[in-house]
Amino acid sequence: MVKGDTVDFGGVRAATGGGARVHVEPGDYIIEVAKKPTINKGKKAKFLGWEFKVYEEGEPVPGTLYNNTSLSEKPLPFLAQLLVAMGINVEDKKFKLSALIKKIKVGTTLGATLEDEEYDGKTRSTPVTFFSESEFEEAEDDDEEENEEEDEDEEEESEEDDDEDDDEDDDDDDEDGI
Repeated sequence: MVKGDTVDFGGVRAATGGGARVHVEPGDYIIEVAKKPTINKGKKAKFLGWEFKVYEEGEPVPGTLYNNTSLSEKPLPFLAQLLVAMGINVEDKKFKLSALIKKIKVGTTLGATLEDEEYDGKTRSTPVTFFSESEFEEAEDDDEEENEEEDEDEEEESEEDDDEDDDEDDDDDDEDGI
């Protein structure tokens, strides 16, 4: 709940939502806080305007990922998820907006799942989930292990196919009376 300049995260649990302007393939990325968020006035509620750099395979992607997080009650779980992913514990806490923004450090990295969104006839990326950088790295390690296992399985199948081909060659020799 937001009262004046205070955000109360009491009973709020992290969830999803957002908006963006750059476009990358849908998937999980490391993003970096490029600027402190700005406090803006929307039609229904204040919101924080964010700017992030997106990284793909350790290299920055050209452009900026923009995101707005509303300070109205319903979308607060998305803001909570973003802050927790940055290492800021907000569970059951109240913050003055100015104090909350001071806790946000430019250069902080975290993970984000980005999906495609159509806006004004253009496709752009939008964050749908935020998570810590360590969770991103764990998922990357799991993916690498799965790929290694798949490669090993393919090698074994290839070797089995080669053995069958050799057996067929032996049969051909027998037919010729050799």
